[in-house]
Amino acid sequence: MTDEPNHGGTDDASHGQPTDANHGQPDDADGTRSMMDRFEEWEPWNSPVWFFVLIAALTLSVATLVLQFALPGTAIVIVQQEFTIAFLVGSFTIPVAIGLDAMYVADRTDWEPDAPVWVAACVPLFFNIVVALIYLRKRWQATPT
Repeated sequence: MTDEPNHGGTDDASHGQPTDANHGQPDDADGTRSMMDRFEEWEPWNSPVWFFVLIAALTLSVATLVLQFALPGTAIVIVQQEFTIAFLVGSFTIPVAIGLDAMYVADRTDWEPDAPVWVAACVPLFFNIVVALIYLRKRWQATPT
């Protein structure tokens, strides 16, 4: 056994069988795993990407509200429908992102947010912005395990 790092290929736990560098799972006999196997293992809640989706949705919702009040009246009439769609997309994305991120956070920090409660609190429009800000503050204070 050597002290060199293992960069995929084989490892001691697989007893010389090829492994997937991402998950450490033994590959099929031909050295690959089917796309269906990879899809079945995929856990969308087990990803830090939902934090960034939440930030983007929150930014979109707040930006459309600020711009709606900052632009002159004639400009608002021209882009009213686009602002409404952007606000709704951001607002409906916030509960989804918080729910999935809460599961990710619960697995990796000392804080265990109750995902259904956070999602339910995010359902009312406009109130979801405040809830998202509170969630982000609590997430920031959580200690990784």
